[in-house]
Amino acid sequence: MALIDFITLLSVLFVSGVNGVDLEITSFVSNPESPVTDKEGTAENVTLQCQVNLPSTYLTSVTISDPNGVMTNVTTTTTPPSPALYEITLSDVHPSHSGTYTCTASASTGSVPTTSQTYQLNVDIDECDSSTCGSNCDTCHTDATCTNTIGSYTCACNAGYSGNGVTCQDIDECDPSCSTNCDTCHTDATCTNTIGSYTCACNAGYSGNGVTCQ
Repeated sequence: MALIDFITLLSVLFVSGVNGVDLEITSFVSNPESPVTDKEGTAENVTLQCQVNLPSTYLTSVTISDPNGVMTNVTTTTTPPSPALYEITLSDVHPSHSGTYTCTASASTGSVPTTSQTYQLNVDIDECDSSTCGSNCDTCHTDATCTNTIGSYTCACNAGYSGNGVTCQDIDECDPSCSTNCDTCHTDATCTNTIGSYTCACNAGYSGNGVTCQ
């Protein structure tokens, strides 16, 4: 059998099997996947990909709507009889592109003429990454840890410091009035406060590591 005849036969078998199959969107994703990082000075493009279970010859339309409801008619480069993949590319995305996108497909066959699927795209600025945040960097203290979240960030003072993360000050673990994270020095040792920590040293006449002395 000639190759072209074999391909034609496969097409006929596939098409005959499509009749009666209900329309379905099998996946609606983005490339790269969400969340996408908006890097200062770099144009990040995102491709939305809507996979339909039927070949394009059985579809009357496929649209992708943005979070504001603006609809775009999408075309496919997938050749029948393969199930159709529809794509649109969002150029130079920013947090304003974040939101729920909707892929809607309509078919001329099956008992489900129209179906849709949503996808949540999050475009985030990593305020904790000084190499990409540009003018949107965090305001955490130098002795705090910045943790990026979608649309924001948090600051937490490092071990040995107290505060709200934006302002942090050293905890004097050796201070008798210390109430949390205090020293663990032995009663026969001397505690010496250091920035962010402390040291223990056994007193004269005792030996040990400062935590245990004898």
